[in-house]
Amino acid sequence: FNTSSVTVINDATGALVSGPGTPPSRDGSAEMALDAGPSGRMLLGTVDYNGTPLDDLTNLDFSTFRSSVDPGGNLAITLQINVDYDLTDADTSWQSRIVFEPYFTAGSGNVGQNVWQTWDPTNGPVAKWWGSGTPHVGGVAVAQQCPQSAPCTWNQLKSFYPDAGVHVTLGAVQFKAGAPWPGFVGNVDAFTIGVNGSDTTYDFDYTNGLTLTTT
Repeated sequence: FNTSSVTVINDATGALVSGPGTPPSRDGSAEMALDAGPSGRMLLGTVDYNGTPLDDLTNLDFSTFRSSVDPGGNLAITLQINVDYDLTDADTSWQSRIVFEPYFTAGSGNVGQNVWQTWDPTNGPVAKWWGSGTPHVGGVAVAQQCPQSAPCTWNQLKSFYPDAGVHVTLGAVQFKAGAPWPGFVGNVDAFTIGVNGSDTTYDFDYTNGLTLTTT
């Protein structure tokens, strides 16, 4: 985020925009727009927290807005962390991501359209995370305790993998749109990340400028 950059994968466009509505912080937000094709995805992230243990991440608040239609009321920009499930071992292989999807917190069908909603992924029994890959602990592949079909709270995730953290070499803390989600248009703003109680807030204001990188 410190470089005000977005990585665009396949059929997607992104921009820092004014609004929509009244964003939670100042005048604008980061917008992610996917086309109607089958491959659109977009990431907005930072590598500034690589190597940080999950146990040191004390705050991960953010707000989202969805203007596109979702009949199920489940789609919102997700928070994802490229994870190493054991920072203490020598295994630095790719172990995929842990994912916070707002609809697990809101309850299925309760992600609103044309309204800003704020999420607190580290707090309480209803904020759920799931792992998209195979954990490696002590250099050995182990069972995924938090699959998408049975997501965990933040505290449960940390108890299952007490030495997990943001991957040292392949890490990122990032927002993602798309699974893919054809025609999705959504925004994210006011991301606050806390490390050992010290908070930093990223304000995706449209006056800051935006660089797009296609990969």
